[in-house]
Amino acid sequence: MSQPEQDKRIPNDFAEWNLDSAELAYTIISQYVEHTQMSGMVIAMMAHGLGEDKLKAIVQSEYWQSYQSSRHSLNATKTGIEQLTGLINRMRGIDQTEDKKITEQTK
Repeated sequence: MSQPEQDKRIPNDFAEWNLDSAELAYTIISQYVEHTQMSGMVIAMMAHGLGEDKLKAIVQSEYWQSYQSSRHSLNATKTGIEQLTGLINRMRGIDQTEDKKITEQTK
């Protein structure tokens, strides 16, 4: 596909997509993911303190089922987050091998 054809497919809203906007998107997404993970840990700690009878009632509730569904959806977004990270790194000029080294160093 030629460049003019590709440009026609890109909505005007994305004309300002650049490294700064990509990093902002990543920051926002990562903060939500981190908050959700911490919320899950707090929920697990609270559930542990409730006892088996009360916990069983909670686990069978519609709210718990929605929470679990949301949690599974969030886990499925890990691939998308990795893709976004790769895009940002390409925009920064970092290749995938450097990206893996940086990721391993931050673990």
